[in-house]
Amino acid sequence: MTDATKDQMLREMAAHRGFKLVKSRRRKVGAGDYGKYGVTDVGGKPLLGVSDEGLTASLEDIEAFLRKGATSTWKASADAMPSRPASPRKAKATNEKIESTIRPRARRSAGHTPTPAKKIAAKPASTPEPAPLRIRAAKSADAADMVALLRQLDKITIDESGVVENLERVAKAGGCTLLAILEGVIGCCSWALIPTLHHGLIGRITLLLVDEGHRRKGIATAMLDAATRAMREAACTRIEAMSDIAIKNAHNFFRASAFEQTSYRFVRAIDAEA
Repeated sequence: MTDATKDQMLREMAAHRGFKLVKSRRRKVGAGDYGKYGVTDVGGKPLLGVSDEGLTASLEDIEAFLRKGATSTWKASADAMPSRPASPRKAKATNEKIESTIRPRARRSAGHTPTPAKKIAAKPASTPEPAPLRIRAAKSADAADMVALLRQLDKITIDESGVVENLERVAKAGGCTLLAILEGVIGCCSWALIPTLHHGLIGRITLLLVDEGHRRKGIATAMLDAATRAMREAACTRIEAMSDIAIKNAHNFFRASAFEQTSYRFVRAIDAEA
């Protein structure tokens, strides 16, 4: 790998972690900090290889720093992720009907000490049980609720007709879109079946989104489990996930769910011909 290629790779790695790669501006070999690098945060605070005399780190130093930081973040995220809920009753995964029911996780307060049994007040018989979370295939009638959820993503301006049209396109391509329902739509998981030359048929998760007020409660995991079962039944042996940079902690969720980062995703809009 050439230094220019490695420079670009490390620049992308730094940006992916919220850092900035700084390169010496010296153009003459042997002059000052020529060929040296540093890392800062987005605000310019020095993190590695930045001193009053100039930059001091090599490409190898930068790579070791970024990879060590990624591993630490991955481990911390995996340790912090709540355990998966019990698998819901197995249901046949088809485009017409994919539905399961789970109970949302209860919040636990740190350092909570159980109250002795004799001090617990009797629960009123009229207290209703929490509504169960349902996971089912999306329908055209869900378009309005889906629009409200999708617009939590950066730069998404899709309307109801656009959602209906895209639901049909996903279904015709052999994919499916699931919704998490809890007194309304609070989550969405959509995937497509992609025939590839080198891996055969793969399942690609194109969207996994949970409403901001319902995150870290096992809802994304429940949708991912349902989607995985459906893709397995469709004869997929590999799953890819597209992780949106705008969704906080999305990358770490997939890492904690045993996904490995194997490539970068590049996007370019296609302009309409004049």
